[in-house]
Amino acid sequence: MSKSPAFQFYAADFMIGIMGMSDEETGAYIKMLSTQWLHGSLPNCKKTIKKMINLRKVPSEIVMRKFAICDDGFLRNERMETVRQKQITYADTMKKNANSRWNKKKEADALAMQMHNESICRNDALHSSSSTSTSTTTSKTKYNKERAEALVLPFDSADFKLFWSNWEQHRKEKKAKLTPTARNQQLEKLKDMGEHRAIAALKHSLANGWTGIFEPERAKPNGQHKGIEEQIPLRRL
Repeated sequence: MSKSPAFQFYAADFMIGIMGMSDEETGAYIKMLSTQWLHGSLPNCKKTIKKMINLRKVPSEIVMRKFAICDDGFLRNERMETVRQKQITYADTMKKNANSRWNKKKEADALAMQMHNESICRNDALHSSSSTSTSTTTSKTKYNKERAEALVLPFDSADFKLFWSNWEQHRKEKKAKLTPTARNQQLEKLKDMGEHRAIAALKHSLANGWTGIFEPERAKPNGQHKGIEEQIPLRRL
């Protein structure tokens, strides 16, 4: 992290800290604080400090007491270093949060691209298989068309595509064939629900191992029930 050009100035604390100082001492104190902020420390020598910050005379004892000798032999104001560390910690936190958001976006984009590529591969496979036998060309072309139309999902989000892909795989594993007509009907019903309810219904049905899509209870907006939450019977698509 590059050095910050500024630090927080706490007026009330500063006024308490300069009690008993003359105007000249206060000026020297401010110059010493600023020099520490820019260079990280002050030399442990009054004469060197005088030359470094162009003082009329060496700093007085009341000013020098504001700076402690550290292990490396240099002088530092403890409060100033606390402020510096807070700035560094805050900047690191903001950087980590930004990286986290960016990584999540890249993962979502990658998932969407993967689903898109898988969809293209399935279409290509169906298209190539339709040309292997002249006697079945008409029926396979019709099936490919219906399949391609079914893959036009009602929602483009990565979440919906993932749960719909899982649903089709689940039906295959259950050996419950999902015909083009049934697929289109299910997608139409899910579209009518809206994306949030559709994802919830797919997730609920997958979790229970059902071969039909059911909405969880209380899935409809409360406004349809005059403000009273009513249990909604499972509705199969």
